Amino acid sequence: MAKLEKTAARRGRKPGDGVGSSSGQKSLARLRYEIHAALGLLEDDGTPLALIIKQQLQGPKPEAMLGVLARMLPSDITLNAGSDFVRSLEQVGAAIDQHQIERVSVLQPEKDIDKTIN
Repeated sequence: MAKLEKTAARRGRKPGDGVGSSSGQKSLARLRYEIHAALGLLEDDGTPLALIIKQQLQGPKPEAMLGVLARMLPSDITLNAGSDFVRSLEQVGAAIDQHQIERVSVLQPEKDIDKTIN
């Protein structure tokens, strides 16, 4: 029995705890629960997550929100060329490109060159 206790202790579990019950797993489960609760509070306040994502995508740095969303999506997705999701991504890409063009057109090259030379 002592050998079992030592093995379980090395794995971060108490004897009798099942597989997948290490402190890291428990912390992750708790974090997921708290995020779910926070999203419920947002819904109760009339501010759904979809609205927050929309505001961030329309803000000055939509690429930051897209980066956050990309980390949460699976990386091995196969998409058909005609899917609504692909069309939506194309629209987002076009919006980001337009945002970049507008940012560059606001710069005044003559003044920027003078600043770098002087």
